[in-house]
Amino acid sequence: MDSAQVLAELSAMAKDMRLEDHKSIELGLSPEEYACYSVLSQNDFIKYWRKVKT
Repeated sequence: MDSAQVLAELSAMAKDMRLEDHKSIELGLSPEEYACYSVLSQNDFIKYWRKVKT
């Protein structure tokens, strides 16, 4: 991976982070609340995915 690819990936990550910030505002949640719910939903998805895979 060269430096241009790294910069492109970092730029994409920054864009995703800005979109996530706006989601909390749209839902009327504090950034902390949104982060908590996001983690919980990701964990539930991982549990479901593992069940499906077996």
